[in-house]
Parts: sequence; structure tokens; C-alpha cells
Amino acid sequence: MTADETKRSRERNSLKAISAYSQENPGSKYIVTLLDDFIHYGPNGCHQCLVFELHGPTINLLVECYQDERLEPETILRMATQLLQALAFLHEAGFAHGGK
Repeated sequence: MTADETKRSRERNSLKAISAYSQENPGSKYIVTLLDDFIHYGPNGCHQCLVFELHGPTINLLVECYQDERLEPETILRMATQLLQALAFLHEAGFAHGGK
């Protein structure tokens, strides 16, 4: 995000709202947690900085790593189940994902 967009960003508020929503839903454990946020004032303006918990590899990276091999069906099923649980949690919290 550029410095000009920092004040217009709704991402921080959305992430805080998701974090505050009930964590009893099993899908909540598959949503990254916002740990902190702050504004950095630099030579190019002010930038909103978001601090997240440590992430694992992306699905794209996993696919690239295993492109010459087959993932076990159980692994694919587990990944798909976790993705759907996360999506159900977001919908329950009142959020929907939209592509660009």
C-alpha cells in the first residue's frame, strides 16, 4: 500500500473486527491474526504497518514445490477442508472475499 492510501485503508479495521469476532468457530484458527499495527512516518509519507503472526507457506508455493509429484489425496482434502472452514468463519463474521 502506498503512503497516500494509508488513511483510506479499511484493512486494519476489518482485521481487528475479524480478530474480535468469536473464536469458537473451528475456521477461526485458519485466519491469520493481526498482532499489532502502527504508523511509520518516513520520507515518502506515512505508512500503516500491520504486524501479523508468522505465516506458513502459501498454497502457490506448495503447488510449485510438488509440481513433479502428486500430493496425497488426504493432504488435498485436509487443505480444502481448512480453506472452507476459514471461508465459513469469515462469512459468519459478516465478511466476503472479492477478487480484483
